Amino acid sequence: MKEAAEKEAVEEEGAEEEGAEEEADNVEEELQVVSNDEVEKLKKDMLDLQEGMLKINKSMKDGF
Repeated sequence: MKEAAEKEAVEEEGAEEEGAEEEADNVEEELQVVSNDEVEKLKKDMLDLQEGMLKINKSMKDGF
């Protein structure tokens, strides 16, 4: 009984890994070309987000 459960767990783990590999393959196929303007906007948005997160972190530390 225990061996059957272990075998099933190994099979499920293998299926999960295969699913993750297939998903990674799909992501690679979905790459899109973006303009430099779009890249710069994304960079700015990410920096704004990072700045906001740092402010939240600081206010949480100061509040406690």
